Amino acid sequence: MHSLSLRRRQWALRTANRIRPHLYDLFLDRNRPIPGYLRKSYFTYIAAVAEHNYCHQQYHGNIVVFRDQQTYPDPLQGWGRFVRDAVAYEIPVDVDHHRGLLQEPAVRLLAEKMEEHLRRRA
Repeated sequence: MHSLSLRRRQWALRTANRIRPHLYDLFLDRNRPIPGYLRKSYFTYIAAVAEHNYCHQQYHGNIVVFRDQQTYPDPLQGWGRFVRDAVAYEIPVDVDHHRGLLQEPAVRLLAEKMEEHLRRRA
């Protein structure tokens, strides 16, 4: 009995995943907003579609990577394979999470490094 209810739930999930894109289109084709109860699944869906369709290309410009002082195997954090010229600046951060660069005092140092880099490039 339990496996039947599990099968039914799996079937319902597969069916919902097939129907949802048509539901999104129904709203969008009529210039209607996606309702709140569908919004999260809609954004997850369009992000997955965009990721699937995206083709990485070489960027022929220069980039600057601002990062915290944590140890990374790649100081450019993966960007080096897409660009010819990349520079990485390390900003000391007092907190141990990814938003630390956007908090004082690190954000002040980040702004200073940005200004310094822009002055040198001008």
